[in-house]
Amino acid sequence: MLDGNAIVLQEIMPESIEQLRCWRNDPELRQYFREWKDITPDQQTKWYRERGNNTDPQHVYFQIMLKDQMALAENDAIKQRQLIGCCGVLNINWRIRTGELSIFLGPAFHGLGLGRETLELLTRYAFEECNLHKFWGECYDSNDAIKLYTGVGFKIDGTIRDSWFHNGKYGGSYIFSILENEWREKYGTI
Repeated sequence: MLDGNAIVLQEIMPESIEQLRCWRNDPELRQYFREWKDITPDQQTKWYRERGNNTDPQHVYFQIMLKDQMALAENDAIKQRQLIGCCGVLNINWRIRTGELSIFLGPAFHGLGLGRETLELLTRYAFEECNLHKFWGECYDSNDAIKLYTGVGFKIDGTIRDSWFHNGKYGGSYIFSILENEWREKYGTI
């Protein structure tokens, strides 16, 4: 378990996988995912059994939970100790010490600063616990989340043209990363 100020990252519980599947199938969110079709309950169960339960050493997943004393609890839409999303360090290459970032929050939790805290906790985990040298990700150019990644210290390594197709149009992607020394310089950890 990774303990932050407003959130906790913990192992994904079986009772959470249906809510995570519903968010993955939400058209508002899915436009930013590589998967373009709805995920069935059977597919979600298979994913959890093979990867989501952290039995595959190349993938580490967490469910994102609000902490009990969350200051945002006065908002009726937000209940305390509530599942709010999923994140992970994926496709870990232990030899060259790289891993890919994955993160999403349910739509009701966007714009509250919870994504930044999640990203900071997950990146610290990638460097301090997984001993990665480089943590990287991909963000579609239609997604404003690139500002979050660069705000935390990730650098844009490059772009990929026409890497996604949604609502009849193509768009590009940003490939971004942060190296362990850049993280240490910014956050003084490791």
